[in-house]
Amino acid sequence: MNDTIRGDGLTTVIAEPVELANSSGRRGRARDHSGDSPPSYRRGPSGDTTQFPSLTPPTEEERRYKKRLLQLHLEYHAALPREQWYAESIEEAWRIVQASVDDGTDPPYLPSSINKPPQDKIELAFDVITRQWKARGIWDDEWEDAPPGLGCWKHEKPFEIKPASEPEEHLAMRMRDREASRPLHQFIDHVSAERDRSRG
Repeated sequence: MNDTIRGDGLTTVIAEPVELANSSGRRGRARDHSGDSPPSYRRGPSGDTTQFPSLTPPTEEERRYKKRLLQLHLEYHAALPREQWYAESIEEAWRIVQASVDDGTDPPYLPSSINKPPQDKIELAFDVITRQWKARGIWDDEWEDAPPGLGCWKHEKPFEIKPASEPEEHLAMRMRDREASRPLHQFIDHVSAERDRSRG
């Protein structure tokens, strides 16, 4: 009996509460620290602050490549039908403004007080440019009041193949109509229009 109380049994009975207390203490400390914010930086074994690797700057070739991509994107955007139609309309609107000032219809506009033509002149210019494009064969019949934002030119669309019975004259006319929107033809028409305008 004495051996049972004084021996291993007693040691076990005492050790279990002590281990339980120690375990509870560790759990309590763990709970206390669980809400703490992580350190803002870490230190290595030597005590030095850990540095994150910096990004490698782009090479000169990479910079040239990105610059070229941006340039191509801007050129593509400027070549869209809607952008060109709008640019020509703004240019025409300024001509209308100047003409109205020259003939006394409107007072002079101060460049410092206006950075684009009045809206009524822009609307009128839209109609003028639309009529010009239709007369030159540039306008696509599928467009409504204006070219769509990301629409394409007529010559960029697949050419519709019709039956072999189509008359050659009709085929040639469709080909001319499709080719009218190509940059070369537009350039020739534009130069011709400017020449006629300069002659009065």
